[in-house]
Amino acid sequence: NVQSTKEVIKLVVSGRKRKNLVYISTIGVFGGGQVEPDEYTDITQQSLFRMSGYSKSKWVCEVLLGQVREHKLASVTIVRPGLIGAHSVTGEGNVRDWLSWMVRAAQTLKLAPTSEALKSVFLRLVPVDYVAQTVAILSLSHEVPCTPKECSSGIFFAYHLVNSDDAISYQEFFNCLKRVCPNLKET
Repeated sequence: NVQSTKEVIKLVVSGRKRKNLVYISTIGVFGGGQVEPDEYTDITQQSLFRMSGYSKSKWVCEVLLGQVREHKLASVTIVRPGLIGAHSVTGEGNVRDWLSWMVRAAQTLKLAPTSEALKSVFLRLVPVDYVAQTVAILSLSHEVPCTPKECSSGIFFAYHLVNSDDAISYQEFFNCLKRVCPNLKET
C-alpha cells in the first residue's frame, strides 16, 4: 500500500495542472477505538497499537497524503469504507474476505459459535455497490471537494462509508446461517 501510494503521489504532483486525488483507505485507521469516528478527526492522534497491519499501512498512506495536501500540491479526498459486504441487489460478494472464510469454516466444521457476548458485537456491512458508486462519483467530480478555508488549511475532505442503521449482531448472523445450514451445531 505505501509504495504504490508514493508512486501515485509522484504522478499526481507531476505536471503543471493541479490534480484531484481520491484515495480509498479504511475506517480501520481509527484502530477501533471510536465507535463512530468523525470525518475531521486527526488520524495522527490514533493509536497504532490496536490496528491490523493493513490498517497501519493505510494510516501511513493517509499521513503521506496529508503532507501532499498540506503543501497544496493536490486536492486529496479520502474514502474510508467500513466492512464492505455483498452487492445490495445481486448478493454477490468477496469470497476471499474473512467473513466468507468464517462462514465456510462454520459450514466445514458444522459448528456455529454461540455466546452472550455475540449479542453485543455487530456486523455493519456496507454494500459493495454503494462503495463503488460513491468512489466513481467522487473520482469523476471535477470540482475541488473542499471549502477555500479547508483547502488553505490543508484539512482532508473525507467520506466515511459506514453502515450505522442496519447493523446485525453476530448472534443474529449465525442464527440466519443456521436457518440456511440446518446441520450446524451450536458450540
